[in-house]
Amino acid sequence: MSNAELISTHVAGNGKVDGGRLLRGERIAASTPIVKTSTGWSIQSQSRSGVYYQLTVDENGPHCNCPDPMRVCKHVVALQAVLERDGKAKNASPFTFGPVVPDAVHHPPQAQQDRKNAAPPAKGARKKRRRDWEGYNLAQNNEKPELQQLLHALCALVPEPTHHGKGRRPVSVRDMVFAEIFREYTGLSSRRFKSAVIELAKEGFISQPFSHNIGTRFLNQPETTDLLRSLITESARPLQSIERTFAPDSSGFSTTSYGRWQEEKHGRGNTGATYVKTHILVGVRTHIITAATASVQPVGDITQLPTLLNETRGAQFTVDELTADAAYLSEPTLEWLYTLGIDAWIPFRKNSKFHYDNSLWDRHLAVFLLNQDLFAEHYHQRSQVESTFANIKDKYRASVRGKTPTSQANNVLCKLLANNLYVLIRSIYELGLKPEFAQIGNVQNPAPTTPRLPSF
Repeated sequence: MSNAELISTHVAGNGKVDGGRLLRGERIAASTPIVKTSTGWSIQSQSRSGVYYQLTVDENGPHCNCPDPMRVCKHVVALQAVLERDGKAKNASPFTFGPVVPDAVHHPPQAQQDRKNAAPPAKGARKKRRRDWEGYNLAQNNEKPELQQLLHALCALVPEPTHHGKGRRPVSVRDMVFAEIFREYTGLSSRRFKSAVIELAKEGFISQPFSHNIGTRFLNQPETTDLLRSLITESARPLQSIERTFAPDSSGFSTTSYGRWQEEKHGRGNTGATYVKTHILVGVRTHIITAATASVQPVGDITQLPTLLNETRGAQFTVDELTADAAYLSEPTLEWLYTLGIDAWIPFRKNSKFHYDNSLWDRHLAVFLLNQDLFAEHYHQRSQVESTFANIKDKYRASVRGKTPTSQANNVLCKLLANNLYVLIRSIYELGLKPEFAQIGNVQNPAPTTPRLPSF
């Protein structure tokens, strides 16, 4: 039975197999061995080390004991693909989808079971971290020249406006973008960065030196915001094949006015300060930022998720999982992510209740309440977005020098772009990455084929 017949049979019976699970199942079939056992088939979990799931086929159809709340999981799709590929589909029972086996349990191999039952480590014992110290040292030692080369290559993609008339040609947009991002990287003010602009012109990274007032006016333009957001997404593009799990979150960058972000966030009095509310979507493996928005206006986290996710998918990223905190929880969000084939790992609130109608909300709530170990394993990846914000604030300052709302937002976007370039440098030395950038025009107006956005 072909994959198309598999989907049509499931639609007629119990629902549908979404495109995301179909793609993941085909990837599993191509990369993970599915071992024939005396009772069916065994396949290793992709997210849990040492865990094996059992697949069986009987008169009621195929069954898998993985914790996927959907009736047809990616392992069933992978098994069907393997049977077709090996020409053994004719020897298997027909795939007519029936109810999920209620008493299916997980049986890991004996070695893994023994390790699971072993005594816990002694108190105070620390788990060894495996780190490529050689690659880390090389990335740190060569960070500045590598960042200048990557930034120069990225700025070369920025389109230049056509100059009309006989007057003096304006300063190149590429030069202003390069200078302002590199200024945020160095942490200098516009006036103190003047000597660095002269050095950059001598080294050939910009065509000519220019006044600090020109850079300030450039950051005050609303068009600069769209350009910087496009550059952030474009700078993440080389990591398309590495990142498949993403985490959204928001944080605030304080301005040069008084007050602290922590006091504003936790409601410890009205400080009267202005903060740049920043929303980002981060790849949990490398801390790359694939999409970002920044504004001094208080914007809800959940309202920015469709924008961040669509821009990430518009840059040809494959989003398999999304792990977020309870601020992103809503029934329309879960249903929207499901239609996109994205597994959502979002915690429920204390007052969340079942609908008792076998809805997607009920299935996610059941996994959250009844399989906390599995949920915690996926949800823990959300900590990577917190680490990303902490690294950016520690390395590039937790405040901005801009005086207007537009320049303050653009200052933050420059920090995020500098962080992305640093991530690329780490990936060059630790993962052997060879970054190649596409045209900015492909990212400025992403138009992925996605269902209607949820209404919040």
